[in-house]
Amino acid sequence: MKINLLFVLFFGIICTGCNNYQDNSIVFYDDFNKLPRGVFNSERGAQTEYHFVHESMPKGNWALSTFSSGSIQNSWDVRDETGDRVIHQIHTFKAGKHTHPILVSGDELWENYTLEAKFSPTKGESESGIIFRYQNDRSYYFFGTIGGKIILKLVNHGIGFRQTNEKLLDEQPFEFQNNTWLTAKIEVHGATLKAKIVDGPELSAIDSTYSKGKMGLLADLPTKYTSIEVRMLEKDKISYTKERQEINSAELNFQHKNPKPVVWKKIATHNFGTGRNIRFGDLNNDGNIDLLIGQVVHHGMKDRNSELSCLTAITTDGEILWKKGVPD
Repeated sequence: MKINLLFVLFFGIICTGCNNYQDNSIVFYDDFNKLPRGVFNSERGAQTEYHFVHESMPKGNWALSTFSSGSIQNSWDVRDETGDRVIHQIHTFKAGKHTHPILVSGDELWENYTLEAKFSPTKGESESGIIFRYQNDRSYYFFGTIGGKIILKLVNHGIGFRQTNEKLLDEQPFEFQNNTWLTAKIEVHGATLKAKIVDGPELSAIDSTYSKGKMGLLADLPTKYTSIEVRMLEKDKISYTKERQEINSAELNFQHKNPKPVVWKKIATHNFGTGRNIRFGDLNNDGNIDLLIGQVVHHGMKDRNSELSCLTAITTDGEILWKKGVPD
């Protein structure tokens, strides 16, 4: 009886340990089926640097992290291929550029997790793959293909003007054919980084530069992605969920402490109003703040083909101090 009881207790302890270290919980999955077909992001130029632009809002689980200006801003495209929805980076960028087309998703609090992604890169001297523990456009780990190799590298800000600070952590020769689907598997636990192509080369490194972060897609060559999955051990998921709930709760408390805005005045601007081109200052030296409203006419694409067609100065009571130009 004692032997049987001890066996039951011992077996129970082993199973409890198995639940803590082997059970995987899916915390993220996307096959892009909820994204509408077509261009992911419309061309808005530099406006997204300092304005809210509705067309550049995140779509589904994904946000555009960085892009180059011009027509290549529209580099991500959502398509249907052989019954699957794919997201496709369609342009070719020079190797060694300081910026890359990047889409990001996930949570900055993700710490220990396993990521699997299916992608079909193009052979060439530029990069295509997955980024993880992403902090910002110049701070992340990258795993992917470049010039007949598979690499694992660290990107940590810059060392000069348009020069990124990169450290190659591991690499192996790797040849593949265009239009081949690869499965990347990345495991991060503490400072231990493991990344491999399923049925292909395996890379690893020890690096503690980034302990947490989002994940994303980076491609300087035409590359297709069809599914992304992120899993955590149950204990890691519990820890992450607790931290996320605590931060969300703290943010709500701060928001509730902020004073609520109230309507002070309503000012009619007739035909000289504008969307966002308003400046504030004392324009008549009476000690009170006035408003300077500028109307802009666009003669072509980009901000360089625009001009101020009318400037109107008013008080906060709506009195027009002066006007230059013709309002529209």
